[in-house]
Amino acid sequence: MGVLDDSQDNLQNNSQDNTQDNSVDSSVWQELLGDLAEDPSIKKFKNPQDLAKSYIELQKLIGKQKPPVPSSPDEYPDFEDYNVLFETPEEYKEFKKIMHEIGLAPEQYQKLYETMKGIVQTDAQQSLEARQEMYEHALSQLSEEWGEDFQRNVGLAQRLYNTFPDTIKEQIQTSGLDINPDFIKLLVKFAEHYKEDEFAFQSYSPAEAKQELESILSDKSHPYWDKYHPQHQAAVDKVENLYKLIYGS
Repeated sequence: MGVLDDSQDNLQNNSQDNTQDNSVDSSVWQELLGDLAEDPSIKKFKNPQDLAKSYIELQKLIGKQKPPVPSSPDEYPDFEDYNVLFETPEEYKEFKKIMHEIGLAPEQYQKLYETMKGIVQTDAQQSLEARQEMYEHALSQLSEEWGEDFQRNVGLAQRLYNTFPDTIKEQIQTSGLDINPDFIKLLVKFAEHYKEDEFAFQSYSPAEAKQELESILSDKSHPYWDKYHPQHQAAVDKVENLYKLIYGS
């Protein structure tokens, strides 16, 4: 046995002694806690160092301040593009009120708003792309089916469509019927039974209707003034309809 061997034995013995001492210390410090040592949250710690470390980390978390919440919804930042999410300023104001009741900080409010806007814009873009695809498909189908009559039929459908009130047009567009091949073909069938002057009448604005009425009434050679003229009754009906368009039924 040499000096190096003895030194190695001494190191191993010291290491074992330290391990035994730690074991003793662990039981001792837990005994000092009395009944508290039986708590599950204490039992998981094997030595005072681990308990102290956990306590320090907990204090760091407790020390972090919660982001301040505005004193009123009006203190949240205003976004000029709120109409992406809300139809009216009142709806936007109600949204801010709810976010304030939830207790969102301005940064959280802004993050939520931007996330919602991003989702809506993505959906809108996808809907637009889908509509464009349907539109191109409808044109292709009708072009193949109608051949040389394609431009004529599209023109007839468009002229009849233009006579519809704006509210009806909006409903048609919302439902997607305006790019539905079957609906377009139906418009063509109806349009083919319309008289040319009926198209003209239906497309009048009130101002144009008034101008047309004055033109008819001031023209004594117009069929309206000649009860024996073949187009007299049609002229009378047209004048009556113009009155309704200008002054209401």
